[in-house]
Parts: sequence; C-alpha cells; structure tokens
Amino acid sequence: MKFDLAVTVREKTGKGAARQLRREGKVPGVLYGQGECLLLTIEPDSLVKILKAQAGGAALVSLTLAGAKSKPNRTALLRDFQVDPVEGKVLHADLFEISMNKPIRVKV
Repeated sequence: MKFDLAVTVREKTGKGAARQLRREGKVPGVLYGQGECLLLTIEPDSLVKILKAQAGGAALVSLTLAGAKSKPNRTALLRDFQVDPVEGKVLHADLFEISMNKPIRVKV
C-alpha cells in the first residue's frame, strides 16, 4: 500500500534544532538513499496515520517536498522510526529514497 506524506526540507541541524521541532509539535526526519541526504520536518498526525495503517514491515511513501531545490516529488520507504517510551510520541523518522525502476529487498 502506498501512502502520501507532505514534508518540509529543513536547514538547521543538530540536537538543538531537533528538540525545537519537537517542542513545536513536529517530527524531525531524514531522507537518504539516492544521492544527497535531506533533513525533513514531518507533521506527526500524517506520520501516525501511516504507522497505524502499516502494522509492521516497510511502508511505501510518496513524498511531496516543500522547499526542495530539486525533485519535489519522491518515493521512499519508511525505514525506521523512534517512539518516546513514556509519552508514545514519534521522536524521529528515517525515510529511504528508492527508484521505482530498480529492484530492492525488504523484510515483510
């Protein structure tokens, strides 16, 4: 199943910038794989919908990047995410950019 996710490319890096995003109610993330690595800001509501719908395994995500200098639409796998053990909030998400023309291996 393929999900849509709108994200924003962010410029600030480091622990302080990630903490500031979490205080604002957003989720810091990273997109890596096909060339450059992009730092992202993700709305938690849309990310939680994907996590609940995709119980286990890798979720295929169609990304719309706001603020991207090139390729505003990309396809990625939700590779990993971290959840706060006390509050249950998503702390971070890793997205792996894929090419729809190349085969990949994933655990199901």
